[in-house]
Amino acid sequence: MKFRPIPDPVLTPYRRKKPEPKSLVQIVLPRPQPVPQPPSTQKPAGNEPETKSNPKPDNPPKQRENLKKAGNEAAPKGKQQVRMPPVVVLEDGTVVPQPFRAVDPLTALASPDPALAFVMLRQLRDMQGPMPDTSGGALEVIEKLETDLKAGKDVTALTDEISSYIMGDDANIELYMRLHDAHDLERSREFDKSIAKWEDFCNGCMRRSDLTVVEGMAVISYIHDQQRSIFSRIDRKRSKGDAAISRDSHELVERINRPTLIQNKQLQQKFDEASPQEREMLRKLGFKLENALAARITTTTETQTVEIVQANEGIPVV
Repeated sequence: MKFRPIPDPVLTPYRRKKPEPKSLVQIVLPRPQPVPQPPSTQKPAGNEPETKSNPKPDNPPKQRENLKKAGNEAAPKGKQQVRMPPVVVLEDGTVVPQPFRAVDPLTALASPDPALAFVMLRQLRDMQGPMPDTSGGALEVIEKLETDLKAGKDVTALTDEISSYIMGDDANIELYMRLHDAHDLERSREFDKSIAKWEDFCNGCMRRSDLTVVEGMAVISYIHDQQRSIFSRIDRKRSKGDAAISRDSHELVERINRPTLIQNKQLQQKFDEASPQEREMLRKLGFKLENALAARITTTTETQTVEIVQANEGIPVV
């Protein structure tokens, strides 16, 4: 039995085999069908041969619309373009364009605030009129003023409009801010009631006697956080040494009592109408009345003390 020798390898230059090119998928858009033309009712005169009317080519806007439809059909479902709602036309013929372009739900979910994005999409879908317009008022006057100043025009014609907004603005701002403070106090009172209800519920949950270890840790963590915030506020007030804390409650009540404030204001207005000489006479008269009232109170107190001492003198001391 003879064994055939293994042949020596043949060394050749290394050449990479090129991959066969794949056939590209060619998408053929459907051609727009010609619009059929109605047959001509006019007969040729005499022996003239009938001429067939060539169909007119489709207009370019129609072609673009067909191409858009074909493109949307060829695209996958997730990539279809979102159609904008129709433009709103008011009764007086005013055309109101849509403020934003709608997006698909996947894009809305990828936004920083998906909830707000979906609300805006619903608003775009349901819009039936113009949006609220806040460009009037003082903003409109500012625009007029800046436009005329840049153009080098005379702005004296805007004096009345400007005065209607800035006249008495200091008092207006003060009243506005103080009314806002009163509104904030009302809100704070209602929030305090709601917080009390919530904390009553949390305290009830803590005292059920069937909480697990994890649930008890969660509830007590919330309670500790609230206690830290409460004591931090108390420490801040103590460190500041707020003078309002040391005021007498009677004084504070007198300062906020509305009937007393109105009465004092009316009395002050009466004194404001008096001349300087009359004010001096009233001041002296008031000073005398104040001293007489103080002396009467002192005498009454001393008399009551003497009567109490004399009544106790007859009692034997054991």
